[in-house]
Amino acid sequence: GCFRAAYQLKKDGFSPDVVIAHSGWGESLFIKQVWPNTKLGIYCEFYYNNQSDVGFDPEFPVTDYTEDCRLWLKNINNILHFDVADAGLSPTKWQASTFPKPFRDRITVIHDGIDTVKV
Repeated sequence: GCFRAAYQLKKDGFSPDVVIAHSGWGESLFIKQVWPNTKLGIYCEFYYNNQSDVGFDPEFPVTDYTEDCRLWLKNINNILHFDVADAGLSPTKWQASTFPKPFRDRITVIHDGIDTVKV
């Protein structure tokens, strides 16, 4: 759906300089197919891993070796996006730290909240 909408925008004459998208569901995987020269920034919210995301709740114990496969599949869109993205953006250092080292080196931490401190 995202590809089709982008393709229609291109047909209508629209050509963005930059697209920033959340990579979680894969909508932006084909942005470069439509606009090869457009810079693509991906929002790096979270990368699932065995250290903090599974096995912590006794109600849902890890019972077999398939958990690694499940987590890899949950991360597949993050993994695929790093092959096409020009940059990664993460709202906190902690969120950026959940990504593997090769990806972390390409992520810039930019807080996405509102600064409520008045000077």
